Formats: sequence, structure tokens, C-alpha cells
Amino acid sequence: MVVTLLNLVAKIKDVAVGSLADELGLEPNDELVAINGHRLRDIVDYYYYSDVSSLALTVGKPDGEVWIIETEKEPDEPLGITFFQVLFNRVKSCANQCMFCFEDQMPKGMRPSLKEKDDDYRLSFLYGNFITLTNLSKSDWQRISEQRLTPLYLSVHATDPKVRARLLGNPKGAQIREQLDWLREHQIQVHCQVVLCPEENDGQVLISTLEDLKGYWPNVLSVAVVPVGLTKHRAALPSLRSVTHDEAKRLIAWFAEFQTACLGEFGTRFAWLSDEFYYLARQEVPSSEEYEDYPQLENGVGMVASFLEELAQCSWPGGLRSPRHVTAATASMGAYFLRSMFDDLSRVENLQFCVEVIKSNFFGPLVTATGLITGADLIASLKGKELGDYLVLPAVTVNQDLVFLDDVHLEDVARELNVKIRLINGAPAMAKFITELAEG
Repeated sequence: MVVTLLNLVAKIKDVAVGSLADELGLEPNDELVAINGHRLRDIVDYYYYSDVSSLALTVGKPDGEVWIIETEKEPDEPLGITFFQVLFNRVKSCANQCMFCFEDQMPKGMRPSLKEKDDDYRLSFLYGNFITLTNLSKSDWQRISEQRLTPLYLSVHATDPKVRARLLGNPKGAQIREQLDWLREHQIQVHCQVVLCPEENDGQVLISTLEDLKGYWPNVLSVAVVPVGLTKHRAALPSLRSVTHDEAKRLIAWFAEFQTACLGEFGTRFAWLSDEFYYLARQEVPSSEEYEDYPQLENGVGMVASFLEELAQCSWPGGLRSPRHVTAATASMGAYFLRSMFDDLSRVENLQFCVEVIKSNFFGPLVTATGLITGADLIASLKGKELGDYLVLPAVTVNQDLVFLDDVHLEDVARELNVKIRLINGAPAMAKFITELAEG
């Protein structure tokens, strides 16, 4: 039969050769509309509804034809399909006006994707995106329970209802305790975060928040506290200040006691500070063992310890066959924590190794994370300097298209600075690069 199907976005990107989908005649650019009568909203639906033995697939062909395919399979047998995107309907957008929202602090002219404020529980389940729960419908809550979407990643910031509502700029933010109760009742575990804003949710508010969340363990699996990130583009936004050196030192000391108590009570430290607090306090990060299984690594918690752990297992060549000059670019926080690696490299014979700290003019001096280095700042900081044979950059500074946050392409930076650029992702990659130089 031929039927016109509108607004179908579950478009197939690839079909694995020899897979069940291949045997059934599915092809790239087909649209998998429904499984057993369930219209697919996203890849979560695809996995959930295909995990059965009897399937009736509704497939839309590019010419408008619709196939109804019935088949049998083992429940855990994959169909062998990949899609162009993981969400087949619109992303759930953020309904808040958070006083610390980083997207609101972007300069004008940034590409639209960097200013999109999603708050989608599906992306939280799939990728660990932090959500606030303020935009969920009744059916969303039902789906989370029915499909067992656990764990989720929750931006709590404060368990005091009034404080959280003020921080989020949304009265629905006050429902956090009821929502935590619901999640525990339905056995949906969560990793939580607190963005610490001095004079807003620090001090006793923070202590109460952590104690409250501790009361939800083990349904609350972990808590990360990260300092508020402030750019110079805050016109018309609420007045906020960054965490000071002394505040960071005091917080680190208090946190050590809190973690010790949690370790004795639960067998886990439960809560961690992000690496930036240790930079602000000019202290070394805890050992890798103290981060346990790194439950919030992508939130900047334990990234330095993980890197240093990998670094300890790396070996550097004693020297290079011929002289080489390599420059590494990093932000101030990276330069502080990676000094041991830079010292090791400076001792490699025939290797002239230099470190350049890139100043953040694009976002402002309070932004110290290497992942936020822009192409324009690289060019401004390094133009006219002797960079040698290679400029080494952390791979996290560019996206998959090799574009920096300010839309400058990696090739443009290489051309402007007249240097070959090598992207490095982790300590082993750095050791491999230096070994290649030694053998070349």
C-alpha cells in the first residue's frame, strides 16, 4: 500500500550487513515509524519496544510506500539499525531562567547550537546531561517509570525550595524534594550536581543540601559540586561573583570531613568537588583512588586525577634522534595541574618543549578551563611566537568538525600561526606522539 506519512524523523542512517534488518529489506533513508504499533519518539523507544521476540515493523520508504513487516527474533537480538539522530521528535527545551546559565553568557554571533538550552530527560539517560525536572509532563514521569530510565543526572543546586526556585528562575524549582521522593519511590537512581554560587547556595544552604541528598542514598548515587562559571558577557544578568581562593580552601577542608563521614556510613565518599576548586585553592587534587569509580568524570570531577593516573603509566623516550621543538597550548588550570608532565618532557634529550598559557579574552579572565579555549584566543596569544615543529592542543578544544567554540576552524589556526597542529586526547596519546618523534 502507499500512504503519505508526515513528520517522520526516525530515518535510518545505516543497516548492518547480514543483520536482521538487512534480511528484512530495510535500507538507509527508510523510516522506522513504529514497532508493534508504538510510534517511535526516540532511540529509547526503539530499544525498548524492539526487545521482544515478535515484531511488527512499520517502515516508511522514500517513495512514500509503507511496509508492514512481521518477524520473530530472540528478545536481545539487535535489529542492526543506526539512525541519523537519537531523538525523533523535538528536544525538550529548558523552561528555566537560571541566574548562572552559561548559555546566557555567550557573546552575540555564536552559532545557534551553542545557545540551545535543552533540558531533556532522554538525553540525561542516554548521555548524562544534567536536567532540572521542571518541564516534565505527567506522561514523561510515567514513561521514566515504565521504561526504567535510570540513572538520570539531576541539577539540584539546593534542596531548599525557595533557594532552588530563585536559582532556576522558575517556581517549579521548589518541587525538588517531592521529585526526589518520587524518584526514590519508583527506584530511579540519580547522580546530582550543585553549581555553587557564592552568597546564594553556599554556606549553610550547601551543608543542608548535601545532608538532604545524603538521606536519599543509595537512590542518589553521587553528588558533584562545581563552582559557578562566569564569563564577561553578563549584561542584564543577575549579579554573581566567583568562588574565592579562601572560600575554596575552606570548602575543601569541610568536604574532606563530609566525605570521611559518608565513607564510614555508606562505604563511599558519595560527594566530590570538581577539579576547579583545587585550582582556585592552589592545592593538588586528591589521589585517583579517592574518586572511586569516577561517577562524575564528565562533570570535571576527577579528570585531573584520571589524567595523572594514566600519566604515571606512560614512559617517555630518553631522547630524540634529531632536535625537535614542540609547543603545548593550555589554559591556566591545565598548566597548573600538568606541570609534572611538562617537567618530564623538558628532560627528553633533543626535545625543546615549551608551554604557552592561553589567555581567555573571548570569555573573560575568569574562564580557566582548557575545553573553552577558542581559536581567536589561540591566534591572539601565539601570533608571532616561535612555536617550533608542532603545536600540541587538547582534542577537547574542538568539535568533531575540528571547529572551536568561536567557529574558527583548526586549519585557520594552523595557517595563521604557520605551524603543524597535533590534537592530543589524554596522556597515552601524548606519550605516543613523543615516541613517534623519537622514532622519526
